[in-house]
Amino acid sequence: FNRQELETFHLKPVSLQGSLLQNGTRSMLEVTPGTIAPWKEAASASTAPLGTPLPAGEITLRGEIIDSKCYLGAMNPGVRKTHRACAIHCLRGGIPAAFLARDATGGELALLLTNPQGRPLGMEVLDFVAEPVEVRGSLQFAGELPVFAIDLAHVHRLNTR
Repeated sequence: FNRQELETFHLKPVSLQGSLLQNGTRSMLEVTPGTIAPWKEAASASTAPLGTPLPAGEITLRGEIIDSKCYLGAMNPGVRKTHRACAIHCLRGGIPAAFLARDATGGELALLLTNPQGRPLGMEVLDFVAEPVEVRGSLQFAGELPVFAIDLAHVHRLNTR
């Protein structure tokens, strides 16, 4: 897919085919190329597009920038230095970037990454992929989907020595 082609479907109901990728309770649909089409049926309230993300507030998190597809099960491991080259390749290919935060108990939170205007991040974050970083941004929700809107000026490498 190219981004321009996908933009025609942004926030519009579609029909498509794909494969389900899962990691625990998190999941993603890997769309089969050539299967996206406008949805012919009228959208009901329960199937309407999500719309603009609702802001939840400014936060600072520590973790790593990952490619969402591999993290959700396409590769194992889909995180950390061992996966850096593959993650860069996936992000260059248009896979959505995500931020993986971990707490002291090992719990994980994966958030879709966007810029402050809500556009997906990809190529812009390649230099930080699979590196321990601290990021300040705005936590938002598109329906139940957590989104982390960040400005790259607020991404800082952590000293891991």
